[in-house]
Amino acid sequence: MVARIAPDPAQITLLLDGSTVWSTRSGAGRDGDGPPHGFAATGSRAVMLEEHFGSYRFTENPKAEQWRAIDRLDDVLVTSAGATCTLRSGDEAVGTGELTFVTATRSGADPDAAGFLATSGSS
Repeated sequence: MVARIAPDPAQITLLLDGSTVWSTRSGAGRDGDGPPHGFAATGSRAVMLEEHFGSYRFTENPKAEQWRAIDRLDDVLVTSAGATCTLRSGDEAVGTGELTFVTATRSGADPDAAGFLATSGSS
């Protein structure tokens, strides 16, 4: 398994034997008022909380949603197990990311069975 990390626009692609098996969308697109599509996004919501004698009511305000698209990856560092990076929205660092590979790779039509050999018999 090989991972390609493109920093600008942000994109991660996983390849197996040279063929793409999984990929994020690249960059940070936007359709209407919802969350951005693309590599990733962070979001927050405004909620009004009312309490009356131990009962609580939560009321969301969708117009107060704030989304930040992750459009670039900085400080990409290859590690022994994968890679780490800084997630950026425009000029602001909004978090960190980590891609980790495990030593066992499973693939094929039945990934849970791939790589295992069932044996039977007595000693």
